[in-house]
Amino acid sequence: MTKAKQEKLYSTTAAAERLGISPISLRSYIKRGLIQPTLYAGSVRLFSESDLAAYLAKKKPIGRPRKK
Repeated sequence: MTKAKQEKLYSTTAAAERLGISPISLRSYIKRGLIQPTLYAGSVRLFSESDLAAYLAKKKPIGRPRKK
């Protein structure tokens, strides 16, 4: 059994909610290579706790810093 199958898996919407971002942002991050989901049946993206933790560990602010 693979590691992903032992962990709880989240859909794109559920993973985005756990990360505190929108599903659209999460899809954008996938395209940029910032987070890598596990693909099932060719096109179903599921995220494990490890996938989410890896993203959070390397997370950097995106965009310009706010002016004070």
